[in-house]
Amino acid sequence: RLFLAKVAKTSGIPIFSVNYRKPPEFPFPEPGRDLLGVYRALRRQHDRQKLFLGGDSAGGNLALEVARTVAERSLSEEKSSTPDGLVLLSPWVDLSETSGRSWQKFKEIDFIPAEQAQVVATLYAAGRQLDDVQISPGCRMSWPKSMPPVLLEYGGCEVFRSQIEKLSKALDESNIKVEASFEDGMVHGYPLFDFLWGGDDTPF
Repeated sequence: RLFLAKVAKTSGIPIFSVNYRKPPEFPFPEPGRDLLGVYRALRRQHDRQKLFLGGDSAGGNLALEVARTVAERSLSEEKSSTPDGLVLLSPWVDLSETSGRSWQKFKEIDFIPAEQAQVVATLYAAGRQLDDVQISPGCRMSWPKSMPPVLLEYGGCEVFRSQIEKLSKALDESNIKVEASFEDGMVHGYPLFDFLWGGDDTPF
């Protein structure tokens, strides 16, 4: 919340932080349903204003999948309700992947243990296959043409780097506007830790 408050203050843009239900009490699909419900309510109330979706880590997974759901349904609607943009910070988009190149390369640098990630992923999936594209949207190879522009920001030394770059490639090949950048030497969700170095001279 501190990070979001700083973003809101700096940008002058209101930010709604969704306290969606979480596993293990509320596994898939409840968190995504909560986010989708809030998004639809905000869109109805502010239909003439720009509305962006965003999230970090697992929240980035939810934001991405909700945006895809809305984008696909908007293809048959007279008036598009698709978000105006998608902001994803170190999104965890493939819950089935815990042994790829970036996991091997950065496991001694980043702070996320593969074993713990597997436990969390299994709790969220609640019996579904972890490579199901609704669980792991990063496994999608094609995206609807009505998807909004996507901003991807991630750490150069984070274990999710490979899957984030795979997502970026799939979006680009689907002709979705995507801007992706990483910060050298940084770990998962690094902008949230700006209080560690203090001041205004932060990487984000």
